[in-house]
Amino acid sequence: MISTFLAGTKRPSRPYRSEDPTAWILNKRSRVLQDIISKARNDSLIDDIEDLIKNQGDEEETSCIRLLACKISPFVHKMQVAVFGTEKMEDFKKVRGADSMYRHLPTAEEINERSDICEQKHRSCNLKE
Repeated sequence: MISTFLAGTKRPSRPYRSEDPTAWILNKRSRVLQDIISKARNDSLIDDIEDLIKNQGDEEETSCIRLLACKISPFVHKMQVAVFGTEKMEDFKKVRGADSMYRHLPTAEEINERSDICEQKHRSCNLKE
């Protein structure tokens, strides 16, 4: 009741307004916003971020930051699937309890596997210093 009062009445004059804020943002007709969404949806987002970081300094200065970007890639991928994926609301209803909190997180195995790959790729980052 209070939330209805604060939100006001529905405005039929706004045809693109959605009850789901995510859908509303993703479908908003703004060239700038659509460019940002396109970049966020890109499968090579982490590679693009690593390239941007690499261009900011030399190999030694940026290696640990690029290692970090590489290691967070499983989380980025899962968030891309969560936001842009094709899962239906019915799929979420099947998940119960604590699993609902972790459904969009990578497994420990995925994290460890990616971590090993990243440490091989970015050997110039000395984590023992």
